[in-house]
Amino acid sequence: MIGINIGSLNTTISNGQFPQNSNRLHCELILSETSKRTCPSLITYAENNRLIGDQANLVLRKNINNSFDNLSRLIGIHSQSAFAQKELRDYHLIGPILDTNTNKFNFIYKGEKLCLSPEQILTGYLNLIKFIYLKNNKIQIDTLVFSSPDYFTCYQKNSYFNIVKACEFCKDVHMISDSTAITLYFGYKKYKEYFIVQNPGNNNNVLSVNPTIIKNIIFIDIGHSKTTFILSKLSYDVFHVLDCISIPFLGGRDFDEEIFKFCALKFKEKTNFDIINDKKCKLKLLNVISKARKNLTVNQDTNIMVDSLYNDEDFNYLLTRVEFEKIISKQIELFKNIFNNFYIKNLEKFKGLEITNIEMAGELMRTPILERTVKEIIGIEMSKTILTDECIAIGCSLYASLMKGRFPIQGFKGIYHLNNYAIYYKIENEEKKCLISSQYSIPFFHTIYFDSKYFDYNKFKIGFYHNKSEIEKFVPTKEGLLIEYEIDPKIIMQQNGNLKEIYITFMVDNNGNVHLNKLFIKQNNNEIPVQFKNGMIIASRRELYVNVQVNNNIINEIKNVENNFMKADEEFKMFSHKRNLLEGRFYEIKNKINEKNFGNQILNGKSINEILNEIENNLIDYQHKFGDLNQIQQKFDEIINKITTPETMTFKLNYLQQIKFYENKISEELAKLLNGQFTEFSQNKINDCVNMLEHFKTKLELAGEINELNSLNNEFQKEIKKYFNN
Repeated sequence: MIGINIGSLNTTISNGQFPQNSNRLHCELILSETSKRTCPSLITYAENNRLIGDQANLVLRKNINNSFDNLSRLIGIHSQSAFAQKELRDYHLIGPILDTNTNKFNFIYKGEKLCLSPEQILTGYLNLIKFIYLKNNKIQIDTLVFSSPDYFTCYQKNSYFNIVKACEFCKDVHMISDSTAITLYFGYKKYKEYFIVQNPGNNNNVLSVNPTIIKNIIFIDIGHSKTTFILSKLSYDVFHVLDCISIPFLGGRDFDEEIFKFCALKFKEKTNFDIINDKKCKLKLLNVISKARKNLTVNQDTNIMVDSLYNDEDFNYLLTRVEFEKIISKQIELFKNIFNNFYIKNLEKFKGLEITNIEMAGELMRTPILERTVKEIIGIEMSKTILTDECIAIGCSLYASLMKGRFPIQGFKGIYHLNNYAIYYKIENEEKKCLISSQYSIPFFHTIYFDSKYFDYNKFKIGFYHNKSEIEKFVPTKEGLLIEYEIDPKIIMQQNGNLKEIYITFMVDNNGNVHLNKLFIKQNNNEIPVQFKNGMIIASRRELYVNVQVNNNIINEIKNVENNFMKADEEFKMFSHKRNLLEGRFYEIKNKINEKNFGNQILNGKSINEILNEIENNLIDYQHKFGDLNQIQQKFDEIINKITTPETMTFKLNYLQQIKFYENKISEELAKLLNGQFTEFSQNKINDCVNMLEHFKTKLELAGEINELNSLNNEFQKEIKKYFNN
């Protein structure tokens, strides 16, 4: 059960498993290629292939115009919206400029012009995550849950969901909000401490659940790009997200932006150079500023120092904590006002609300001025027992276990999510009515009554809308239409007689999407389902999203683009592997020829040493294709044939046939791995086996005596048993 949290800065992946004969869920984080608990949310279209995470970071400076970060910030929104414009203007420091007419990034990759949307770029990142972190580690995925920021509208959530769907992780895929994942993780982690008590008067230390205990928790998640305030209620059998506010432009990078402006001004005063719009200088300085900001959580001052920041001019400034807090005063004031309103609103809404504790998490959780601000408002000390990236990913794995009916708390019924945007409905030309208000619990069901006047229509439409004022910063739209159903009364009457009234129940799911749930009529206050034959469509569904629509054509288009990229990436990986093997084989052959003084022998009008020098020069050139490598392989074979004596040829052919047999076997296992079929071989084990076979092939080819061949064959038989037991 995989949980994925793609943050604006890092990605975290959790793998939830039930050990054999155990009901206790074990969640562990899948480590990155550099054994870190998180992977940078970064993809680079490098010189020959795509790279993600730590590998992308290593080549970022060389590929600054072909790299993308903050991957989920631009999906599902209009490129000319206020949100997109601010994101692109203030925080888009790497990668090409987004074409706001086509909503695509235009850049050169492998000598060709590419035009990719934010959705296609995120699909590429996720697909590489699937292969590098999951398939290569032979992790079986039966259920996948991923999280989305709480400020996401339905447009963004559905774009996100379809991106994951296009990656084909598995069939059982779910999406939850960050607030749900945090609440689920924290409630599970604290369950024993909060709800398990010793029975009063019991001398046998028998423990039981106390059903009367209620815990109200405020979570403050202030991360790299956003701040989220969450109020959750925990009881022994249900967790409930009561309220949530998420501010998409209030995080660590916003603090860093203010410090950068301050430093740019100081640099201009000293050198008269204005670097405020210089992206390279900004990247250099922001990297140092981020570290300095973290230093100020424990120190009273810190140095911000960059050598040759601009035009060979250095920058060095001693920033004090007092000065830092003054620089970010606007952000602190915004934080204070929003949190104060959040707290007061919920005190009024939930009379007698008693806050059990406050959990602060995220990149800025140890910033002293934020701690002081919260304490001034609420009067209690904060805890810092959770790490946001990890708890959201593990919370997703916990939700997966809940969906499979195996949640590791006996008697636990579920969690109520929160709807962050109001939804209205409108029937034909009637006035809009509220289906569900914002800050309301979901899933939610609402039944609408349709009387005889609607049956006079040939067909009638019912549309569901976001409030335009709530979403226009993401999607400049006249209506805010989310989804529209077209109801056909004639089909209903054909199947159920001459009906003149009907009830239709619509469901708002845990991501704010509206679904037609059921149709029924009432007789004597009893609900009688409306019957219709299989295949008879009584309502057609039209979904309207900005960039990625919910239909198979769009998903297939994304998949086709991504499949071409994956094929090219795989070809380059195989090319690099073969080139590395040939390079290793080359130096073994060269050393053996030097030992036996074969270098001066003539082959095709050239000495073997001259041919080896040509091969070495060609191997250094990394631009060769498979055909070039095959030519090098052919030259190797010609050299081997030249220096092999007839007496050893029969023995060599026999041993080389054995190696060829195992090369075919390992190719079959590689094909299974790439196609997602079961195999006992991991990618690393396959690579090790291929290297071993190539090593013995070289030694056998160069062996000059029968005794040497027999010795190598014995050694080979021992090695092959490590990979093929039978």
